[in-house]
Amino acid sequence: MSGIRQLARNDLTHRIVLKGRNEFTYLAKNFNQVTDDLAQQRSELLDARSELECKVVVRKSFMRPIKSCITSIRYGGTFFADISHELRTALTVIRGEAEVTLRGKDKAVLASMAPHRVSNNYC
Repeated sequence: MSGIRQLARNDLTHRIVLKGRNEFTYLAKNFNQVTDDLAQQRSELLDARSELECKVVVRKSFMRPIKSCITSIRYGGTFFADISHELRTALTVIRGEAEVTLRGKDKAVLASMAPHRVSNNYC
């Protein structure tokens, strides 16, 4: 019974030693084989877990710069889009004012006044 108790406590080192040629020795031999198999599987699982943890660490180290680039592109893209929009808005106003100004008869006088009109109206 002590072997079963130790197995229940995850101690796979206990072996049952019985001599003879009866069902109990056969049972003890099979019990020992099962604990050997369990110990081998546990060792393989722990090795696989350790290897997987190392792979995760390596993959995370590769992903950090990639995530940083993606974040920069996302926020940088909206930043540049916002700046572009703001510049186009101002340029559109300037262009519109210049076109309206240049429609008049005395284009030389009106063209010289256009920048002054734009700055007074929109700044």
